[in-house]
Amino acid sequence: MNFKHEDTLLLVAATALLIAASALAWATVGGMFAVLVAIVLSFGGLVGLILNVYRSRVKDDRALKEHVQSLLHLTNLLDFRASIPALTGWAASPQLACTLVSLVQEHEPEVVVELGSGSSTVVLGYAIEQQGRGRVIALDHLASYGGETRTTLARHGLSDWAEVRHAPLQDVSLNGESWPWYDPAALEDQSTIDMVLVDGPPHELRSQARYPALPLLADRLSETAILVLDDAYREEEASIAEAWCEQFPDFDLEIRESPYGTAVLQRSTT
Repeated sequence: MNFKHEDTLLLVAATALLIAASALAWATVGGMFAVLVAIVLSFGGLVGLILNVYRSRVKDDRALKEHVQSLLHLTNLLDFRASIPALTGWAASPQLACTLVSLVQEHEPEVVVELGSGSSTVVLGYAIEQQGRGRVIALDHLASYGGETRTTLARHGLSDWAEVRHAPLQDVSLNGESWPWYDPAALEDQSTIDMVLVDGPPHELRSQARYPALPLLADRLSETAILVLDDAYREEEASIAEAWCEQFPDFDLEIRESPYGTAVLQRSTT
């Protein structure tokens, strides 16, 4: 079952109502009527539970179909030379992976920077290889995780097209606040960046942890640069995208559908 927060509140409220109604009936009318009230309310609760299960199954089935369709589309877009990396859980979804490939094909970026490494690094590496020029630079604050991504890149034969740089998180000052962000020295050699995938730092570190990406990289973004922000359906990321648009009005925002939402910001050429 897929209980949501509102479902839990509804279940607690229904239980409290059942107890209160049964107690009131017992005190005012008698035991038999109280039992009848309890049976009727329990039946209503059971119907509600069944409807919740049905709704959850319908949603899960739809999500699974979209997942499979996007995965099949991805295999048509890219010629994988090894097993496809995991595209579930914390990894990039097939929908996000397809979006990344389509953006590379459409805009032909020379330098792609990824904040956080993983399956998406492999997908971007294939897309850049297919393009025939360019480079993916993924930053990862965890040396062990970054090492795993390097191993995966090597297994797919993508080490010439994508790399992972260890960039420990450091406190940077922005808008009078301290933010944990990737060591700026990791990108010192990159004066022009065409595309950025923002999938870190982890949102658990602080509120709107991914906000610094655009303000800190703005001076190095090309005239037609693209930013991709994952998890755009989440309240924090939605607020980040809105704040970016307010602070940098030369970027246009588009929300593309995926399990967690994908915000695509493109610098306007007009």
